Amino acid sequence: GLWSRLASGVMRYPVAVILPVLALLIALGLPFLNANFGTPGMDMLPKTDESRLAYDALVNDFADTPVAPINVLLTSHSGAMTDAANLTAMKTVYDRIAALPGVQSIDSIYSVAPGGTSATPQELTALLDSSDAAARQAARGYVAGSAAQLTVIGSGTADSTQAKNLVNAIRGLSTSASPLSVEVGGATAQNLDMVSGIESRIPYALGFVVVVTYLVLFLLLGSVFLPFKAIVVDGLSITASFGALVWIFQDGHLSGLLRFEPTGYIVPMVPVMMFCILFGLSMDYEVLMLTRMQEEYEKTGDNRHAVATGLERTGRVITSAALIMIVVFGTGVLDRLLILESMGVGMAIAVFIDASIVRALLVPATMRLMGGVNWWAPAPLKRLYLRLGLGEVPAAPEPVRELEHVA
Repeated sequence: GLWSRLASGVMRYPVAVILPVLALLIALGLPFLNANFGTPGMDMLPKTDESRLAYDALVNDFADTPVAPINVLLTSHSGAMTDAANLTAMKTVYDRIAALPGVQSIDSIYSVAPGGTSATPQELTALLDSSDAAARQAARGYVAGSAAQLTVIGSGTADSTQAKNLVNAIRGLSTSASPLSVEVGGATAQNLDMVSGIESRIPYALGFVVVVTYLVLFLLLGSVFLPFKAIVVDGLSITASFGALVWIFQDGHLSGLLRFEPTGYIVPMVPVMMFCILFGLSMDYEVLMLTRMQEEYEKTGDNRHAVATGLERTGRVITSAALIMIVVFGTGVLDRLLILESMGVGMAIAVFIDASIVRALLVPATMRLMGGVNWWAPAPLKRLYLRLGLGEVPAAPEPVRELEHVA
């Protein structure tokens, strides 16, 4: 059959196939190194939506109206914020923030003080205790108890690199020697914290998935190499789809064909959800194919025959399933929300890569190159597999019993 002939052709020149395929998958994944993560905003909606029209009007026609300010909370380590030492420290923080690149303006108690930024701590205290109710209420909107707030207006959008650098710079102003702690909020800070939280837990999640997958595949196949190979090739196909995701949706290539407006960032939940879904789907393909190859290898002991036959026997089923999933995921291009469109297109690309390039070329080439190592395991692990294995281990032939003839 077609798949058997293809596998046999690939296995004649395994190295000549592996090198360009690996180079291609790595090249497809390289754009992911430049991924810029951001929280979904109004730019995820089509320009014709009412809420998007209102947002664009605020940004373009009302430049003085901040749509993504950076909120800074100053908290005193001791005493009330109205203490002279804390008010002096607040002015120091204010001046240092105002000197940072990208800062356009700062809304604070100095915005309502008669003397502006030149107001002394005594004048600020008098303003907070003013007999003028309106002035007192306006001042206490910025300073209350042991805290004070500053609203920083930056020149970049909430998801721009400039805004992220500004947030990190403001957070860096908080030192143990200062009488005030500096905490930063707002859309940009939320974006940074969310991405940081996801990134900090990714190694644990990946480690758990890899270890459990390896153990299950070993108990299924009785090999120490094949589980490792399955994890690596699945990871390569998923990484390639991540690179395509960045190249298409973050950088804006194919935006005209797919009819979307590039945002310049990727929502961090998209690659996380894609990995969870795609790794399971890819491993399903791998299990179906490898168990069929294992059956042939146990019958014949011929690795090349087992690979070609296993690929042929599962080829139609896997191809049909892959085509269905590509169509289902590909319908994401019809969605009006960019986050769903990017996830659908990304998963369709990953399934295509896994079911074609990886399965048809990389798998038979690597298995041919490794030969009998594919099915090898150290004696202690092999005994463990025979005892606890999840696969269909061939039973030992029963001894022939002599028939007793009764006279």
